[in-house]
Amino acid sequence: MFTNSYDGLKNYFTFYQYVIQEASPMGLWHYTQMNYPFGEYIFFTDNTPFLALLMRFIHQHLFDISHHLVAIHNYFFLALHLILPVFIYKLIKPSYRSQILFIIIMSIGITWVNPQVQKFIYGVFNLSISLFSVFVLFILKDIYRLHLGEKIIWSTALKIFALIFLSGLFHIYYVPILALPIGLFLLYFSILSLTQKSWSGLTKYAALGLTTALAGILLLVLINSVDSYAALRRPGAQGFGYDLWQFAPEAIITPYVFNSIVPLLKSCITTIVSSESQGFLGNFMIYNLLIGLTIIIGYLLSKKNGLRSFRSAVKNSKFIIGLIITMLIVYATASGPFVKFCFIPLSFDNWFSVFYFFYKKVDIITQFRCLARFSWPGFWTLFYLSILLYFKYYKIISTKSIAYANVVSVILCMIMIKDASDFIKYQNAFRLSNVFQEKEIETKFKDLKNLDFSKYQAIYTLPAVIVGSENYDITLNDQPAWTEYWMRLSIYSGLPLFNCKMSRTAENQAQAQIDVLLKQKVSDLILNKVNDKKVLVIYWPDGERNYDVAVQPLARPAAFEGSKIIKQFKMDSLTSIEGIIYYEWDIKNNN
Repeated sequence: MFTNSYDGLKNYFTFYQYVIQEASPMGLWHYTQMNYPFGEYIFFTDNTPFLALLMRFIHQHLFDISHHLVAIHNYFFLALHLILPVFIYKLIKPSYRSQILFIIIMSIGITWVNPQVQKFIYGVFNLSISLFSVFVLFILKDIYRLHLGEKIIWSTALKIFALIFLSGLFHIYYVPILALPIGLFLLYFSILSLTQKSWSGLTKYAALGLTTALAGILLLVLINSVDSYAALRRPGAQGFGYDLWQFAPEAIITPYVFNSIVPLLKSCITTIVSSESQGFLGNFMIYNLLIGLTIIIGYLLSKKNGLRSFRSAVKNSKFIIGLIITMLIVYATASGPFVKFCFIPLSFDNWFSVFYFFYKKVDIITQFRCLARFSWPGFWTLFYLSILLYFKYYKIISTKSIAYANVVSVILCMIMIKDASDFIKYQNAFRLSNVFQEKEIETKFKDLKNLDFSKYQAIYTLPAVIVGSENYDITLNDQPAWTEYWMRLSIYSGLPLFNCKMSRTAENQAQAQIDVLLKQKVSDLILNKVNDKKVLVIYWPDGERNYDVAVQPLARPAAFEGSKIIKQFKMDSLTSIEGIIYYEWDIKNNN
């Protein structure tokens, strides 16, 4: 496993359990193994619906792959990562057919230096797919080709629709993340068409804009059409504007802990950048941009009428200007409604964020509260611009001395290779044991081999876990060691869990779950869905006594005194193993 705790373990679990679960009466898209007896729909489980559906079909209809699911999961995302250099190479090479070796090194190196690759470490595997952001650059190039008069409107529209819709089946966040730069680039060329009174051009860009919106809308229609809990979910989410979930502008020059090259620019951020806010450009890009801008500025100043030539070049560089504007607004949006710089003790209203004027009025915007993720297409756009800059100043240097130009090229390649090497070494330290291996689980629960799990309908844990409703007052966060235990027990026993550790769970379901602990009463919402079998209850006294996870005042009794329901509901003791006490609960008659 790339990670075997926190969200990473949960994402492995929801994927694994969905693939092997029995068919749900609520349909193909329904996940039954958490939030019992309600379950959840796979769009809200972080289990990568595209992959999960495919693997479930193979497992259910072709052959058993249950023993290989974690490996399949890992290889799938690694494969998407490892083919990335091919597409980066195809992106760059048509513009510059010389220096093939340089392009190859850059294509491979940036694959390991970009911020999304960090998601392997933090366990949000389906957000590690940088390929989608690179596809956006291909689409932006197609939009520019349309501006030049090429008749590729239908193929461009198809590419946009496929990218937005299919990426949403990997993770819903991709829809706005990828639609934003496409929409901004279309808006830029629409404005150019208006100034030039090119109504045909304006029509084309409007059609592509509608295609972008239509792809997102149809995905939402699909989700809502299969989601019987849609009306029960909170329209908005808490945490929008939270500093640690926004992009810190200084993060672009803040190295990761594993970078060994001394940065050319020193960041004023003195603490480790949060996992969401990370966005270091990499030493190659920083050195390349500074060298390139210095050479270009020096070249212009040394030329007679250099500034006039520069203005003329800018006027004829609509593609480059469009990329720069798009990149800046994407980064501004990722920085949140208020921007803070570490070198200035002030925050500023961020009018350049596309969400600034709407997030208080349109609830769905707040669902995408991890705004730093919107910076990813900005990173790739800046990388592409830096490569274009490199070829520009390489040409300038080579006209005077090809040897100097090649020295610069070699140094930049060495910097990129070192950055990539640093990350790969760091990543290798995160290859952790697969805690879902059958042998490990059987050894862990060998003392339960005589327990007849078929007598039970589900597992209830104390402390309980209730995460995902977006109402923090009724949230009970999990303790990593305890989470690993009950997830493994669920796999071993084949029983679903009352626990919920997912996203955007229906609030009335979360309220019913926590009321079991707060009011010591099982609501009709739960009783109407459970069957006549008993519930297997596992109680970890040390976890309750030493509950060390943040919890709001309303939920504190549920966290620290949840075990009171053992007596209240007349649970029968079964056994005690390694400090975990097992009970059975006749939920239908003692509630």
